[in-house]
Amino acid sequence: MKKFLLTLVALCCTGLLPVAAQNYNEKLIVTINGESTDSIPASIIVEQREDGKINFVLKNFMLVAGEDVMPVGNISLEGVDVVQEEGYKAISTDQTITIQPGDTTDIPADSWIGPILGEVPILLNGKLNDTNLYCTIDIDMQAMLEQTINVVIGQDNGFEQLPNVVASQTYNEKLIVTINGESTDSIPASIIVEQREDGKINFVLKNFMLVAGEDVMPVGNISLEGVDVVQEEGYKAISTDQTITIQPGDTTDIPADSWIGPILGEVPILLNGKLNDTRLYCTIDINMMESLGQVINVVIGQPLATGIHSATVTDNATTRIFTLSGRRVPATSTDNLPKGVYIVNGKKVIR
Repeated sequence: MKKFLLTLVALCCTGLLPVAAQNYNEKLIVTINGESTDSIPASIIVEQREDGKINFVLKNFMLVAGEDVMPVGNISLEGVDVVQEEGYKAISTDQTITIQPGDTTDIPADSWIGPILGEVPILLNGKLNDTNLYCTIDIDMQAMLEQTINVVIGQDNGFEQLPNVVASQTYNEKLIVTINGESTDSIPASIIVEQREDGKINFVLKNFMLVAGEDVMPVGNISLEGVDVVQEEGYKAISTDQTITIQPGDTTDIPADSWIGPILGEVPILLNGKLNDTRLYCTIDINMMESLGQVINVVIGQPLATGIHSATVTDNATTRIFTLSGRRVPATSTDNLPKGVYIVNGKKVIR
């Protein structure tokens, strides 16, 4: 506590108190002597400072080779330079630090080797935007281990300039989740729809949670970019089929590390819906076959009454059929399908 207060006072005195912080959950690959590890989850905290620079913390960094794990620690870089580029921010720094012990409770404090390495030169280059982070970190351990460790965090994609957003609207609707044929009670849902200059939209379901009675599982923000839009009579039809990583939610009621979306990895999402100036209705199929062995069906809002009266009865009862690989089957019944195992409205069915 005393150390924390001293740090806080020092930051206040220098005018460099962070004004915002964001947690990125990416994959990390380490290369040592030309050999690369499998990708493993990485948690990075980026603090925006008043002077325009950032503080960058790679949390609980470890060297993993098969079943062998060497805990290194928290790599904390202060005052990282930031340059605004078209569609992202470029970050870079070259500094020498002492790697601090990690703070996960799974590993004893004296097991982290970072502090015993002494001062270590660190070279970081990368880029970030509101949702993605990509960087390379060269950790110069020539003095102790006679090698430089190369770390790659995230993927160098998703940083192309997206079409400008020309309008944004928030819809507040009710949401029902169906899993294994059982549906939850309706709960409030907040959806942000951004109109892009290319005619498509960005769709964000904020702070999505799985709720069963008093049990709540925070999932995260489901963000879909470049959703197709077709103008119909009295409404717009929207649709997309893409694979995303669900990001942590941003409500202050739930700790950042409680959202399970990032640990699910890449998740296929199928969205179909309709919207007008005041209301939104859509179905979202979240394919969690790999992680949970099921497809989660989400219905947001009520069917619109504009020129689609025949859908009022059938849309909520639409039969959704998937193969075990997660591919949606264009059929409303299993009667004429080949024999096999299917997921029908979230429930496993043997044909």
